[in-house]
Amino acid sequence: MNSRGWTLQELIVPTIAKFFSVEGVFLGDKQFLRHQIHNATGIPLGALQGNTLSDFSIEARMSWAKERKTTAWLSATNLGTRNFLFRP
Repeated sequence: MNSRGWTLQELIVPTIAKFFSVEGVFLGDKQFLRHQIHNATGIPLGALQGNTLSDFSIEARMSWAKERKTTAWLSATNLGTRNFLFRP
């Protein structure tokens, strides 16, 4: 079975996201698949539907990454969900 790891920002930030199978078959958009995304990731429906991240505690946001199976969880894209800021 092929699977792709999604960054938290890819799942949370876009208002519209379309999902396709490996074969290119349209599976649905973020709105249609929100319950499946929530069940698979633990990300609250409110976060998937556009609530601001400040509505969720840092501990809650950290928990969204806890069960992730991807190897680079500490990527720049995930840091944005935790209020980390790097200055030059």
